[in-house]
Amino acid sequence: MTKGKAIAGDLNRFEKRRLGLMMLFTATLIWGFTFLAQSEGAKHVPPLFFNAVRFWIGGLVVLPVAILRATKNTGKLCFWYHVDNKALTIKGAFIDSLTITFGVTFQQMGMATASPGKGGFLASLTIVFVAVIGLFFGKKIRLPQWLGIATAIFGVGLMSLTSDLSISTGEIYLIISAFIYAFNTILTGYYSTRVETFKYTTFRFFFAATICTILSLIFEDVSMDAVKTAMPTLLFTGVFSSGLAFTLQAFAQVHVEDLTTQLMLSLESIIALLAQWIFLGTVMSSREMLGAFILFGSVVFIQVYEATVRKRQGV
Repeated sequence: MTKGKAIAGDLNRFEKRRLGLMMLFTATLIWGFTFLAQSEGAKHVPPLFFNAVRFWIGGLVVLPVAILRATKNTGKLCFWYHVDNKALTIKGAFIDSLTITFGVTFQQMGMATASPGKGGFLASLTIVFVAVIGLFFGKKIRLPQWLGIATAIFGVGLMSLTSDLSISTGEIYLIISAFIYAFNTILTGYYSTRVETFKYTTFRFFFAATICTILSLIFEDVSMDAVKTAMPTLLFTGVFSSGLAFTLQAFAQVHVEDLTTQLMLSLESIIALLAQWIFLGTVMSSREMLGAFILFGSVVFIQVYEATVRKRQGV
């Protein structure tokens, strides 16, 4: 009887993990295609407005999930319940919203001129920057990690530098965005273990939406015709990229180990490249492709090595 229950339990865990992997892959597909949507949206509306709409929609998508989870835990319709740390949730979400506001804005500015494929690969530099920023928080970078970082930089050089060693403004914006996103990754990692994920993200999206809206009203000029033209990309990034994909990732990570999650999400750069080829019919040059895949390989190596070190240390 006990053996039968154990087998049933193993099958149940297997099914949940398989469902988690399907959710992760769906989220990765969405985020890969998001670079295409951002590129198209950048042709019609300015970046702050684009991100304001994206975050308002994303917040409205995640909010019902936060309410449903609180209701399930309390048995009554509510948003907060007694175990929530309200002050830390709001404080963390506001600080985090500053990083995603500027990170996504620089990314959107970059996507106005850079290709979706390059956008996807340069975004993966976030993993490299997280390792480097860790130095300032007392984290050690071992020789294999330095080699991975150096190789990633070499890949970026092959992909982005021209024959006269110059780099386009759009790609500079994307690299800045990856650097800011590294801080966002660190902040999210810190707060995600201390507050409820969906409440935290709801506030983070609404704070970022408010900041982008105010800045857009001050600095940008947006026409209704442009908004109508960009509406499909605005809806895609808001509903699917900000709302649905995040929700899928959050649920999937309950049943899928961290390394598998990181490696799966790394595939968004490959998907962005495929989306560019399928929908725009454009491809990178051989040199750019070589640099892109060297960067991709370096990012995967850094993640696998860090996971191996943590496992040895029992972290």
